[in-house]
Amino acid sequence: MTKLIFIVPYFFPFSKGGTEIYVYNLAISIAKYKFNVIILTPDQFEKSIDYEGLKIETFIRNDLNSFRSKIINLQPDIIHFHGLNNDITSTYVKLVYDELKIFPFLSLHLYNSICLRNGEFFYKGLLPCNGRISPLKCYLCLSKDSFWKKYLKSILLFFKITHKYGLKPFSNILSDIQNIKKYAKLTAFNLRQKTILRINGIDSVIIPHAIMNFRKKNVTYKKSEKLIIGFVGRISEEKGLHILIDALSKVETTSIKLLVLGMINDEKDIYYTDIRKKIDNSAVEIDFKLNLDNDNFNTQFHKINLLCVPSLVTEVGPMVVLEGLSRGIPILASHFSSNYLLHGINGLVYHDFNNLVFYLNKISSDFYFLTNFSNCKTDLYSFDQISEKHRKIYLA
Repeated sequence: MTKLIFIVPYFFPFSKGGTEIYVYNLAISIAKYKFNVIILTPDQFEKSIDYEGLKIETFIRNDLNSFRSKIINLQPDIIHFHGLNNDITSTYVKLVYDELKIFPFLSLHLYNSICLRNGEFFYKGLLPCNGRISPLKCYLCLSKDSFWKKYLKSILLFFKITHKYGLKPFSNILSDIQNIKKYAKLTAFNLRQKTILRINGIDSVIIPHAIMNFRKKNVTYKKSEKLIIGFVGRISEEKGLHILIDALSKVETTSIKLLVLGMINDEKDIYYTDIRKKIDNSAVEIDFKLNLDNDNFNTQFHKINLLCVPSLVTEVGPMVVLEGLSRGIPILASHFSSNYLLHGINGLVYHDFNNLVFYLNKISSDFYFLTNFSNCKTDLYSFDQISEKHRKIYLA
């Protein structure tokens, strides 16, 4: 049996989120093709555990020797990195090749490893970035003044970037790009991601996102009922829940309700505690549900009349958009999370806070104009279909 290791920056039971759910379902599905799938993820200690039908191995966080020991002992036939971050950098990709002479596969679930704005990929936070990575362009992206002030600030940022913004120096990004080019086989989730990689000289093969749910719902809404607007995802700042709550507070009708289906790892997290306070003080009716099991999650998801995806950084997916499309739920998403949406065709895309408030007001007063979006055909793939695509490239 072929031994396949998925290396993930965070995973169950230590972390809960979209990437974890995706990798879990992919691992379970691909195991049907006679792969012995093992998850390798960082933690405080080295351990081996079983989780919901999968074997989980951990190495000590930020300890290359611990990682090296694990991959040598496990002796995999194939390695697939699912994302890079501060805990798993491109140095780990290089180490796999150096120690095992295996070119690992790499799928970037976020762009944080190749963008100074933590993967935002919006120039100055205002305009879509073409993805081309260069020192001057990327440093100037963090400044907003005239050209020469920008230029001088970029020099200062070269020395102060990590302290001031909590972001990695550009030299680290260049190192990541070089290691990825030399030692990894890239898969891209969609054409936009493939284009961003290609612009920077990185070849990739497109393997689309898979989805878990193909059950369409009948889009029904009675004016006598409150319009249920849904937020689904990790409770973290970049997902933009606070923006949505603020926008809903400016909607002119009270015939709306926000249903939050959230995931959180630490209920002491500062952003999470701030969100709970915001919810408690909000005039909007908010039903907050946290860390639901799969059955309850699906039951609640199908109550949503309009799915809102207010992401504040460029999403590779996000998965929740595909899950909404598969259920036939109309979607209103920020331009950061619109890879799978065509504005006015299978959803609506907003570009700033005022634009979001405008669409929420329009939808709440005339929901029926959105119902056509729920019937729009969108190419969707099951995990079995995507696992077959992975099997082919792994064994090619």
